[in-house]
Amino acid sequence: MSVDLRDELQREAARVTPGGSLPDVMVRVRRRRLRRRVAFAAGLGALLVVAGLAGIVARRRDRNVNPAVSPLAQISAIVTPGAPVGAGAVAAPSGGYSRTLDSYDATAEQGAWTVVVRAANGSLGLHSAVVSYPVPKPVLARQVRIGDVVGGMTEREVAWPIAGGYAKVHGDLPDSQLVAIAAATRIVDHRPVVGSVVGLTVGPSRPYRAVHVDEVRMYDLATADTVLGFVYTDVEVSGGFEDQLFAGTPSTGFTVHGHPAVISTVNGGNATIAWEPAPGVVADVGYSGRQLDDLAIAALVDLANRSTTLDALAWAATQPQVIAGHNGPSDM
Repeated sequence: MSVDLRDELQREAARVTPGGSLPDVMVRVRRRRLRRRVAFAAGLGALLVVAGLAGIVARRRDRNVNPAVSPLAQISAIVTPGAPVGAGAVAAPSGGYSRTLDSYDATAEQGAWTVVVRAANGSLGLHSAVVSYPVPKPVLARQVRIGDVVGGMTEREVAWPIAGGYAKVHGDLPDSQLVAIAAATRIVDHRPVVGSVVGLTVGPSRPYRAVHVDEVRMYDLATADTVLGFVYTDVEVSGGFEDQLFAGTPSTGFTVHGHPAVISTVNGGNATIAWEPAPGVVADVGYSGRQLDDLAIAALVDLANRSTTLDALAWAATQPQVIAGHNGPSDM
């Protein structure tokens, strides 16, 4: 990031006037058991930015990279209370440090692919399932018939042989629906395609690992009595994030910008809060440094709700560092 841009962003950050009372917020948080939207905490002193995948398209044209078109290109910027309209790309906190990264996985589309299937009341990590293909040969406790073949089943997962490999359905839907999803799955051009399943909405095929993960990193982002430490926010298009949610026990009941959100350890650190700003797009805010307790959750939820989406010009202005690597679990 250039010196001029950094200075300008710091001036914009200084214009943000936090509102609310932290003690009052924490009292309400404890009373409501963190299951209602957390009010704005005082003293955060920064506007955390969620960087849109669409924002990197212009810069990548000069790198001979073929990025996937992101649904974020169709989202209007979210301006939250307390945020200065027309502010710069990233407002760094006083005494903190920020940087932007584009993690590019050139082999993501050569790996596993996914399809997300949701119930009518489903959302990210809740009342949903993820179909993945190909996956390592599974070892599952119970046998189950999937069409003309015999597969295996365990809690939250069905796997079976198909198209010379193995596929799996992973989710919190009833067992009968997981089996129905598996029976409706076929493989086309090395990718899973799920036919119509009664009572469920079927999404398109997407890579298990994200081709691009856009990230903003921040340090020493503090409330009046809580320092989260290393804070970051990611945006990606993939099915792998949700598949990993089902491997753990995420906490639900939160909202970010009106979208259902979950708190988990997916994407590392002490915890992340994740939501879908658009179908198939996963945004998360995470941190590393403090034990996940009531104060940390309150600050995490507040930061996510104060985030905004960058457009192409604003994202390019941050001069994100491109890092080539592997965006996801090594076995997928």
